[in-house]
Formats: sequence, C-alpha cells, structure tokens
Amino acid sequence: MNHKQKSFQRYYFKAHHRGGHGIHSPFLFLLITTVIENRQKIPEYLILKSLRSRAIKLLAQKDFQARIGSNSSLLSFPAKPNEIYRKIELRNKFGEMMLRLIRWFQPSAVTYYGPGLGVNLSALALANNRIPVYFISGNELYDQFVSALHVDLTIPNLFIYNENEVPITDQGFYVINYPYFPEKSKYLINSILANHGDDEILIIRGIHQSVEMESLWNELVSNREVRVTLDHFETGFVLFRKNLQKESFIHRF
Repeated sequence: MNHKQKSFQRYYFKAHHRGGHGIHSPFLFLLITTVIENRQKIPEYLILKSLRSRAIKLLAQKDFQARIGSNSSLLSFPAKPNEIYRKIELRNKFGEMMLRLIRWFQPSAVTYYGPGLGVNLSALALANNRIPVYFISGNELYDQFVSALHVDLTIPNLFIYNENEVPITDQGFYVINYPYFPEKSKYLINSILANHGDDEILIIRGIHQSVEMESLWNELVSNREVRVTLDHFETGFVLFRKNLQKESFIHRF
C-alpha cells in the first residue's frame, strides 16, 4: 500500500462536518452548506462534461501522446487517455466546486499554476467572464493543448502567461496543480504567503500525494498567517481572513 492509499484510509475515518455539522462559525457554515456542498445543476457543468470527453479524445491522438510522453515524468508511455487525464486534471466535481467558490467570493483574478488540459481552467473561467484567469503551465505543450481543446469555444477571460509576466492583483484566487513536484508547490506557496491579502484564497492539489506534500500541507495548516483550512483529500482549501477564528477541518466531499 503506497502513501496516498494509507493517507486516504486516515482521511476516510477522520473526515466529517458534512452538512455543516459541528461547525460553529456562521460564515463557514454558509460556505460549506450553500457553496461547497451545493448539488444544484447549472448549464456550465454540461460544458465541462463535454470538454472532458473532448480532452480524452485529443489525448488518444498519437501526436499528443508522443509529445506528452516526451515531456512528462508522471507516466509510463504509451498510456491510456483516461490515465493521462487523471494525472493532470482534477475530477470534474472539484472543477465544479471551484466554479462555485469563484462565484461566491468574486475574486479580482484567478491564477492557475501547473499543467492543465483546459477542463479545470474552463471551470475557473466560466464562473464569471469578467474575472481574468491566468494560466501558467511553464510548458508550451499544455498551452497548445488548451488552445486545441477550446477551438470551438470562446472563453474571452482565459489568458496564457509566463510566470514572470502575471499581472499583480489583490483579492486573488490561486490554484496550485503540482502534486508530483513538492518543491515547486512549496515555492509557490511561500510566494503567496509572503504577499497574500486578507481576502485571497488558495487551492492546492495533491496534499496527500506524498510524504513531502503532506508535510507541506501540515506546515501550511499550522502557519499563523492561515486562518481556515479544509482538507478534501485531493485538494486543500485555504483562507487568510484575519476576522476568522483559526480552524482546520477534514471535510468529506
């Protein structure tokens, strides 16, 4: 049994607070029950489902297979399209959750760090077309894949940037998608910690992927700058608001 499997067993038995049970903060109770756990269907979810199918079809093409294989240390190739997708993208339910969070918090901008195929990015951008979404993959291959995925879909607020070019914003919403590279995750987390605003939000993928990622998450939970954390196993959610009591929840999602 690998580290992630062992961590999931611990998570499964510790996870609670579903339905807001045991949460005393009115703000957090509302966030969990009306936003994170919201099961209402909206039209954008159908778009995301369609994009996921299209992404998997693109991944089946030999050209993309060969190029991703030569640029990836995550998989042994040839690999099945579904395997590639799961390594790079979060499941749609997490994309849908992030869409709801953006609509609720209304950040000034969204910044996505790490590899992406365009489905999770679409969830971030479709939340509100007036909020810019900056994609920083660090790899031209992923940039090209996202463009190919969106060839028939116009998303005017999605922008591809290099890391050093990202506009400085306040009240930002950050997504870090480096579950297999704890050093990169740590660098980005430390950069955000050094400059965060009170209303900024941070989502980290793969907080239990390895011993190193789990250690990084635990350090973040205990950091005095962090007020609230939610552990959803596949992702960690972080709030910095000073008016909130310092709390950490393992939330079954």
